[in-house]
Amino acid sequence: IPYGLTTQLEKFEEKGGTVLINGILVVERENHKPIVLGAGGSMIKKIGTQARIDMEAMLGKKVFLEIFVKVVQGWSRDPKRLNEYGI
Repeated sequence: IPYGLTTQLEKFEEKGGTVLINGILVVERENHKPIVLGAGGSMIKKIGTQARIDMEAMLGKKVFLEIFVKVVQGWSRDPKRLNEYGI
């Protein structure tokens, strides 16, 4: 996974015994996106599966996790973006 990657939470919603989460994996360069996605989506699937398992253990509830990959050029050198991402 590229070093120039961060996460952004877009939605966190509890519905009964389930938690719905939409997250974004933000990468710095267009050529990083295929690395995060992997061949046929294999890497993003692994990332999502492990993250969901960890969150279910932490929250004690079933988690529905949706992850997207977004390119934001130069985010790691932009003070506004760093603040927005909580870094």
